[in-house]
Amino acid sequence: MTVTGSVTYGAPNVGGSLGGGGGTRGGTGSAGGSASSPFGNGGLISTPVGDHAGHPNGVSGSKDNGWNGHPVLLDLSGNGLSINPLSSSSQFLDLDGDGYQHRTAWAGAGTGVLVLDADGDGKISRSSEFVFTEWDPTATGDLEALKSVFDTNHNGLLDSGDDRWSEFKVMVDGQLVSLASLGIASIGLTPTGSGQSFTDGSAITGTAQFTRTDG
Repeated sequence: MTVTGSVTYGAPNVGGSLGGGGGTRGGTGSAGGSASSPFGNGGLISTPVGDHAGHPNGVSGSKDNGWNGHPVLLDLSGNGLSINPLSSSSQFLDLDGDGYQHRTAWAGAGTGVLVLDADGDGKISRSSEFVFTEWDPTATGDLEALKSVFDTNHNGLLDSGDDRWSEFKVMVDGQLVSLASLGIASIGLTPTGSGQSFTDGSAITGTAQFTRTDG
């Protein structure tokens, strides 16, 4: 039996200031340089950063303006997206390659973040493992970047026919798990719909479908 779930490109903004140090919704979210919001500006990343070593296309961030990416979020529960805001998140990542873990807003229970474990270390070790536009700076969004770079069989899906399928994981509830363990057979790479805008200026920019196979 196959069932479909939603893949959401972009996410509601759950950033904002924390402890008087930070940014504003729709902008850079930080607190004293030690916390950041990956959901600013309707995307996954909005944090003041320097150059990012190891970007596959030499893309650099800006300490003044920050940089932005849109995550591919998977609604695994079927109950809609769950987001842990910066103020209550327990997720820490080294987003800017400075060797320090920064608290970040992140997907909540039952919501997965699509990740490419490019170096096989079983963890998110650099932003390019979940901000896929870093692999194709010409792409307008992460689903488009996935399609142009990783859809090697050119069927409009991320699936087992693609060369790097086995490297893709899902971070859900703090753990990296395989697509196979979640029963995910394919992920659509063409977003549809008009999306949804929020009063803080952030947006869900489109949805696609993933196919889940139940034994």
